[in-house]
Amino acid sequence: MQEGSTEELHSSQPCESKLNEHAGPRVNRSRKTMVTGGGGYLGYNLGCALVRSGIAVVLFDVRKPKWEIPKGADFFKGDVRDYDAVFEACEGVDCVFHVAACGMSGLEQASTIFLQKKDHIESINVGGTKIIIDVCKQRNIPRLIYTSTVNVVFGGNPIEEGDEETVPYFPLEKQFNHYSRTKAIADQMVLAANGTLLKGGDRLHTCVLRPPGIYGPEEQRHLPRVAVNIQRRLFNFKFGNHKVQMNWVHIGNLVQAHLLAAEALTSDKGYVASGQAYYIHDGENVIFSEWIVPLFEKLGYRKPWIHIPVLLVHIAAAVMEYLHLILKPVFSFTPFLTRNELVNMKLTGIVCIQEHYGAIFNMEEKLLHVSGNRRQYFTDRKLILSGVATPWRQTSNSKVNGNAGALNEKSMRAVVTGGGGYFGYKLGCALAYAGASVVLYDIHKPVWEIPNGVVCIQADVRDYDAIFAACEGADCVFHVASYGMSGREQLHREEIETVNIDGTRFIIDACKQRNIARLIYTSTVNVVFGGLPIEDGDEETVPYFPIEKHVDHYSRTKSIAEQMVLAANGTPLAGGGILYTCVLRPPGIYGPEEQRHLPRLAKNIERGLLSFKFGDPSAKMNWVHAENLVQAQILAAEALTPEKNYIAVSKQ
Repeated sequence: MQEGSTEELHSSQPCESKLNEHAGPRVNRSRKTMVTGGGGYLGYNLGCALVRSGIAVVLFDVRKPKWEIPKGADFFKGDVRDYDAVFEACEGVDCVFHVAACGMSGLEQASTIFLQKKDHIESINVGGTKIIIDVCKQRNIPRLIYTSTVNVVFGGNPIEEGDEETVPYFPLEKQFNHYSRTKAIADQMVLAANGTLLKGGDRLHTCVLRPPGIYGPEEQRHLPRVAVNIQRRLFNFKFGNHKVQMNWVHIGNLVQAHLLAAEALTSDKGYVASGQAYYIHDGENVIFSEWIVPLFEKLGYRKPWIHIPVLLVHIAAAVMEYLHLILKPVFSFTPFLTRNELVNMKLTGIVCIQEHYGAIFNMEEKLLHVSGNRRQYFTDRKLILSGVATPWRQTSNSKVNGNAGALNEKSMRAVVTGGGGYFGYKLGCALAYAGASVVLYDIHKPVWEIPNGVVCIQADVRDYDAIFAACEGADCVFHVASYGMSGREQLHREEIETVNIDGTRFIIDACKQRNIARLIYTSTVNVVFGGLPIEDGDEETVPYFPIEKHVDHYSRTKSIAEQMVLAANGTPLAGGGILYTCVLRPPGIYGPEEQRHLPRLAKNIERGLLSFKFGDPSAKMNWVHAENLVQAQILAAEALTPEKNYIAVSKQ
């Protein structure tokens, strides 16, 4: 279920803590806001704070809050997966706080052993976020604040004093739970949507807040569960490293951070939070085993002194999860601890909140005394481009044959990532033959001759500085580079993810900084095809195949990267222009000298390894000749120009 529809609901009303006065100026400029997950603890408290500041609020959730709905707030019963309901609820809204989520802890998380529950979590956290972004564009809502989680960067490895600049996304494949995995995808979707055009011509400004565990009056997910288990004598022991530190955030501080984030997405504040992600916590690093000692004492119990191995606790947590699933039809209970919660408790996870930048608020405004001695900082983060060493270059004078088609005679200056591979090289040659200046960008040099007028840069798409240097003077990028399509590559999951997702993010950022107006992304038909038959499907009728059901990490990461590219369409460039994007989804490629597909089949036929038939003999599939795919890329680039009315913008 969505946030606000689970065990955190109860009958009494949360504490009416006084809000910091700095929320007022922002509120007075707002007409109406919507809070998804408004029936839950955070969503409800945020809605109440907005109402107390004098703003009309829509609390959107699948279940009505069990606390009294304050005057000035309206409850709208709806699901974030229901586009029509979200669209209706957003009428007249000028700011959306997207809090709704599923799978955070307890029963929701334990049930993710079942694939069906994983689909449910993904449909809310990823599918629901996509709908929220789309509705913001259609309803001309200029501000979107997304409540993410620190788990998008923390997945089991210790983090000490990390910040937004130094801690990357934790690899999706290594995440311990589907909640963190899907929140990371949604986090990136929201950031990628920053700067996109709204239907009325304005721009969407987004930012992301990444809190750790929340505590406060009436909170039910975290400390109350610990208290219950203490009373049951289930926590009368210690495990793991007793010096492990972690962060927490008080509900008052987190609510305040949301209000300040909304203000920092206004023109009065220079949109300083636009496209940024922030770690939100109390500003203190605590040792968990010491932090909960007062809870033991208040309940009349001595603090735990028996130390047991972490492995035993991990086994116990796994057993409890499976017992929950087995007994669920007749008896439902909440596991006292899930394996993911154990990971969060046994490893240090500390992120910094910087306080050196005063462009949003002065020092008094940044230091918020919301909860006694608990402190909350809210700061800005700027992208700093470092110096770039000139990459290796090589040119050749060989003649190229090819059919480039109707390439615009405005002398395109193109960068082709993956230019050392079969298709990237073919595309580069066709562009050069048509009169374009071309940079072939790849970690490997092409095995074929480099044509006259073509520059080869040998570098990695995961190297931002190299990409930035290669894109100097370019006006179009063909992003072909990828990893993990077939063969042994499919075994290297972490490299697949960093190349396909992180590399794509760098390409998008470089386009924005270098004022490159056109980006054509070579995706794959696998983003919609994952093992189920498709007959006569098209872009309008075939949805993305669920990420968790993909049998290979290549298709999974290509799907995420594709959505990032489409979400980036319409974002502003550093020089004031607009980035236009489109996506091409080819099936298997064949043609002269192609080595991935048909040659491998030929070798296996010669070895006698394919002397049998399997599956449905009438099954059909598509292929594409390299020249046809090259032609499609060039036509796509043409269709992203004003002469062609940008007809390919944000198309697949």
